[in-house]
Amino acid sequence: MDSSASPPLSAQLFAQPPIRMMTWSGLRVERHVQFPGATPEFASDVHLLIIYVGTKSPFERSIDGHIEHGLLSYGCISVCPRNILHWLRWHAMAEFLMLAFPNDLLIHQIQSLFDTEYIELIPVLTYDDPLITCLGQALLSVPAYSDQHDQLYVETLTTILAMHLVCQYTSLPQTPNAWHAGLPRRTLQVVLAHITEYLDHNLSVNELAAMTDLSPSHFSHAFKKSTGCSPYQYIMQQRVEAAKQLLQQNKLSIAEIALTCGFSHQSHLNRYFKRLTGMTPYAFRKSQS
Repeated sequence: MDSSASPPLSAQLFAQPPIRMMTWSGLRVERHVQFPGATPEFASDVHLLIIYVGTKSPFERSIDGHIEHGLLSYGCISVCPRNILHWLRWHAMAEFLMLAFPNDLLIHQIQSLFDTEYIELIPVLTYDDPLITCLGQALLSVPAYSDQHDQLYVETLTTILAMHLVCQYTSLPQTPNAWHAGLPRRTLQVVLAHITEYLDHNLSVNELAAMTDLSPSHFSHAFKKSTGCSPYQYIMQQRVEAAKQLLQQNKLSIAEIALTCGFSHQSHLNRYFKRLTGMTPYAFRKSQS
């Protein structure tokens, strides 16, 4: 996760810079507050998702020559596929999220589900999609300082977003291939052993999926079929279990235990430990004495 030194597309389109911007492996998420204005007509080399999160505002928008007039309201989304002409004009203060991502990101996430790698997003002017709104907000809320240990969380959100776009906003006639029942027992044992051995490392879904020759989305689904939880949930559970054992030994400080178990800092451990056990690490240690 980084803030990216290259200028974003939005710098060419809007008068004000984004008030927050994050990038993860090609996916850029920006939050904007813009005075009334308009963009020039443009064609992006990446797909764009615009999620309106402000109060109602009159607007005009054009995608591929189709013009719409109306009111933007909270949760309205627009899908602007790459290489399609687009412009937007708004008449009041506008607050929105803009997600920009390359076509390779969609292909990478869904290639195991469909019989083709050809993905064509359908232009959408304004549509109410609560799931995309929630995913956009969740991606932008990930703290910049915790990139190493929130990578699994970000990958999961990105996979869900990509799959939702493919299922709801493409012209693909194919239906997804049937999921396998789960990972083969031997494969699952190898993955779980790897997680245990490298619990203090920056484990990612991509890394684990590569061990099974599956795409990240296919691996995540098969892993959940086998274990009852996502890779991200399983890793956090194992880190908390490891922390419980070290807390019982009473040899390391809680801050040292956090780092030993793969958490970025003590507060990171506190948050997940309390979520999974109902008590703080300090309270747990006291209860064991």
